[in-house]
Amino acid sequence: IVKKEIPTDFLVEDSELSVINDIRPSAPVHILVLPKIHIESIIQLEEKDKEIVSKLIYTAREMAKKGTYRL
Repeated sequence: IVKKEIPTDFLVEDSELSVINDIRPSAPVHILVLPKIHIESIIQLEEKDKEIVSKLIYTAREMAKKGTYRL
């Protein structure tokens, strides 16, 4: 998805992350906030990943807070 090999509508996109609607939502609104770097699992996070993890969480918060699902 991030490499744009699968078509989707990006709600937000910048050099570090993408936000899309889930194609199989389990709630009326279900978005995915995806890093552009590959993170295999949370256990493999390193010190250098702190900024992107923080940005992912903050972006999800801002989208939920605005309720528009577009920043």
